[in-house]
Amino acid sequence: MMPETTIKEKALRTKEGQQRLEIVPCNLCGAEDATRLYRIDGFQIVRCRKCGLIYVNPRLVREEVEKIYSQSEYFHNPKFYQFDGYMYGYAEYISERQEIERSFEKVVQRLQVLTSPGHLFDIGCGPGYFLEVARRHGWEVTGMEISEAAVRYARHRLGLDVVQGSFEEQVLPPISFDAGVLLDVIEHFHDPFSALQKVHALLRPGGVVTIATPNAGSLLARLLGGRWEDMRRVKEHLYLFSEKTLTLMLQKTGFRVLKVHQYGRHFKVGKILRRWEFYHKGTARFLQSASRLLGFYDKTYYIVPFTKMIVFAEKV
Repeated sequence: MMPETTIKEKALRTKEGQQRLEIVPCNLCGAEDATRLYRIDGFQIVRCRKCGLIYVNPRLVREEVEKIYSQSEYFHNPKFYQFDGYMYGYAEYISERQEIERSFEKVVQRLQVLTSPGHLFDIGCGPGYFLEVARRHGWEVTGMEISEAAVRYARHRLGLDVVQGSFEEQVLPPISFDAGVLLDVIEHFHDPFSALQKVHALLRPGGVVTIATPNAGSLLARLLGGRWEDMRRVKEHLYLFSEKTLTLMLQKTGFRVLKVHQYGRHFKVGKILRRWEFYHKGTARFLQSASRLLGFYDKTYYIVPFTKMIVFAEKV
């Protein structure tokens, strides 16, 4: 169990106005001894000197962060490619359903190597694409999502059982699921340690949790440093795990890691090159022109960025 710690509040004046911040200890070991790595848009990213966990500190309080997720443009952010401040949300999610569901097929296939279809819950399920894929593979599915627009899409367009609200506030029957899924979610939690404890309580013995998250320990992430896209999402990516720190947190919350893979996704070449403008605009635009000329711009490929991991762990 993580030691009891104290959270202190302060205020920050930003272009959005006065926002509440909180100063927090390490969520993995409870230490209050961290070194600053980067300062991005007024927020500092630190690394715990004791266990190595990377996190934003001070950070926005939960109510402030949830305002970001409730924005109607979170899953369709017209400012995504402007790169003029902190990043958030998705450039386009709804229209990329085909590519995203093809990517989730790989995740479900890997999950079913480890366990048979049963009752699955997806935390932060967005518009429900993973749930839809899992349902096609024979799973009984339940989802949880903060965004009202995403919940409405999942319920009315896909006919899925999705509850609106934050996972921390949901009350679900314990020992009632065979699998839990957190895809690009755990880094958003204010208290991932407690969230994993809750996941553990919901799973039946031998149940499997699937976690996809940016890998701060990857070579490319370390080379990019403060320019790394996932590092710049300082208002919503509150924690950045390495394989070592995520494994340790899973072990402390009652899980045993079964498999760790690189996490990729199907992308159109043009979308990848648009995002590469964030790192080197000249090269990205040259490659965009070349890919259009050669007929590759609208082609879709499964791309592994080597900066994300997917971890499968079993409830012990």
